[in-house]
Formats: sequence, structure tokens, C-alpha cells
Amino acid sequence: MVFAMKKHIVILGAGPCGLGTLWQLQKDGYTDTRLYEQSDHAGGLSSSCVDAKGFIWDMGGHVMGTKNKAFIDEMHSLYTDPLDRHTRSAWVRVGSTMIPYPIQYHSGTLPRGGGKTGLGTTSYSRDSSFYRWILRSFGSELANTFFLPFNRKLWKYPLTKMSTVWIQEKIPQYTKTHNRSRWGANASFYYPRRGGIGSVWNRIAGGLKPYISYNKRVVAIDANTHTITFSDHDQATYDELVSTIPLPTLASLVQGIVLPWASQLPYVGVAIVGIGMRGTPPEALGKCHWIYIPDATIPYFRVSVYSNYGSGNAPQGTWSLLFETSVDPKTTVDKKNIIETTITHAKSQGLIPTGSEIISTFFHYEPFGYPIPTINRDSVISKVNAQLEYHGIYSRGRFGSWRYEEGNMDDAWTQGVTWAQKCV
Repeated sequence: MVFAMKKHIVILGAGPCGLGTLWQLQKDGYTDTRLYEQSDHAGGLSSSCVDAKGFIWDMGGHVMGTKNKAFIDEMHSLYTDPLDRHTRSAWVRVGSTMIPYPIQYHSGTLPRGGGKTGLGTTSYSRDSSFYRWILRSFGSELANTFFLPFNRKLWKYPLTKMSTVWIQEKIPQYTKTHNRSRWGANASFYYPRRGGIGSVWNRIAGGLKPYISYNKRVVAIDANTHTITFSDHDQATYDELVSTIPLPTLASLVQGIVLPWASQLPYVGVAIVGIGMRGTPPEALGKCHWIYIPDATIPYFRVSVYSNYGSGNAPQGTWSLLFETSVDPKTTVDKKNIIETTITHAKSQGLIPTGSEIISTFFHYEPFGYPIPTINRDSVISKVNAQLEYHGIYSRGRFGSWRYEEGNMDDAWTQGVTWAQKCV
């Protein structure tokens, strides 16, 4: 993919992928480009906001894992405020027992003899279902204690219809030798001392300000005339288009191409609830970053002690929790009920200690939380991308590529950078 320098490149979305694309183009001296963002700020799913009480909330538990050195080096050069490095403290809560993450490396601490898991092979084939892989890899007891209930909560989708091609970087494999709690890209991670994760992307976007237009929501893309129409009736033309819009949404916006396969791509939404309290975290949560909750009777699948991520996330004398609950996008989101239910269960679990004074609540719903890696996913996105790219449209990013295993911030940024490097 080599383009003449005269071609006009348009980017849709100011999340990590869109900003990475624009940043690399500018770095290489390419100026005939424009980025359009539907909201009034940068960051996309990695945005942050500050509430009336001074608490900072992210749109989910986002951190910068340290395995991608090139990405971390770029972030340090572009974001000059403090980025604190943390050693992950993550746990799985089974009943009232807290087990270090990854649970499969600490299965001997499971209650009621749960450590006798009968672990099997971790091999898998492209035709294997996620459900069968779990049972084969971890045995029935550990599967039923954690992996099956947790993943049913997270995905809201039949595990028998999910593939295994995505698991290598997302689920710790059971091996005879492993590094206990040090597994994974986020075993250590960076997080801004102040401003939330969104401050990174706002800073980067600030340096690219002359090339970004905000409050520009796309309502149609004519693939034949290469014309974009926005909700304010403005139009823009392009020679090459990089879209970070969710792939099914993009397919519905594009005119002149028939993309029926895109409707076969399921996804799950995420409801975010933040709770700000006076005082300090209880001792059990004092150094904790997040906890996975497999219990099917508890709505949220993960809770983060968000004031432990960045010291500026909570005002002095306060602390905060961030809860994430998967939501089937076909259901109606009841904000009040989700907040009340979250608080009730958090109190029953002792996450919100008795007598705690709640001084702030936060709610945000992301209809596109996770793209679901179904068994037929790769064949579907291959067909869709072939048609789009024939017409000069390149779908990238967490929901543009539709590959959950390549959906972290560093993955999305790198997708944009890589596209731009090939472009010029």
C-alpha cells in the first residue's frame, strides 16, 4: 500500500488508533490529512472525565501494559507529565476468598479443595470452541469455579460459539513452569499520576490540533464518490479513508457496497459505575488494583480500586471504586437500577465498608464494550475488509479491526502507526 503524496487521507475517530495514524503521518511529513471525531474530545473508549466532586473516571479499567516498549517510549516522549509504573495487584474473588490472579497458577488456594483441578492440555485448533478449550485446559472443577461463570458474565454469549484463536495473549496458559502473578502484558503497567488515562490522548491530540475537527458525527459514506456526510450536513472527500468506527456500524454507513456479513459480528456493551467515598480503602483493598468476580449472582465482572491507579483520581481524603458490568446490547440500560444494584452488592461483599459515606456516583454506558471472537469471525472480517479496501476504506482499531486480542491501547495505536508507515 504505497500512495502518492498528493492523496488526501481522512481519519475517522480520535481514539488511540486514529491518533496513532495521524501522529505517524505528521511525523513522516505528510500534511494532506484530516481527522474527524464525533465527540468534543479525544480518547474514544480511553477517555476520562472529572465529576463535580473532583473524582476522575475512565470509561473502563484502562492501563498501559509495559510489554510493548516502542509504544511506552513513544508515550513517554509525547506525554511529559508523570506516568507512574505499578506492579499489578489483581485478584479473583471466589465466595469470600481472595485468590491471586492468574487463578490457575494459584489453584491450590481455592476453597473446598478446589485446587484439585485435573488440568489437561492447552492445545487448541481453529475449529475448537472456547467452551471445550476451557474444560480441556483447566479441568471441570476450576472451569466451573471460575472460567465458565466468569466468561459467561463477561461475554453474554454462548461459549460454544466462540473461537480459541484469540486466547494466547488474553488467557494465561497452564504450564508446568510459570511466573505466578507476573504473567501478561499488564503484569506491570503505567498510568498517569493525574488526569486519568484520557489525559494522555488529549495531550497527544493537542499537538495535532490543526488537523482535527471535533463534533463531526458521520451519517453516510459514499464508497463510489469517496464522500463523507456528517450530521451537521457538512461533507468531506477523501482518497484513502482510515475508519476506527465499529465495523458493523461502518458497514451500515457505507453506501455503494453490500456488506451483509457485518451483521454477523456480535458484541457486548459495558456499563461503568464509579463510587467515590470519604476516607481510605479498607486494608484488604489498600494496594489492590482490580478484582475479577465470577459469581453469577453479582452483576459486575470486575471492580477496580481506581484511586490506586493514579493518586489524582480521587480528591485528598477520599477513595474510589470502578465497577464494570457486561450488558447485552439488545437490552434496555436502566441507569438507576444498575447503580443501585451495584452499590447493594458491593456493600454485601464488603467492597464498600459498613458506614462508608458515598459522596459521588458516576455512570457511563459503552454499547461497544468488547467485540466477541466468534468461530466464524475471521472469515467474516476478511470478506468485509476485502470489499472496503477495494474502495479505499481501511478499518482499524479495537472495533475497526474487530480483533479482541489486538484491542488494547498499545495495539490500537500500533495499528494506526503501521498503516501510516506503509502509506507514505
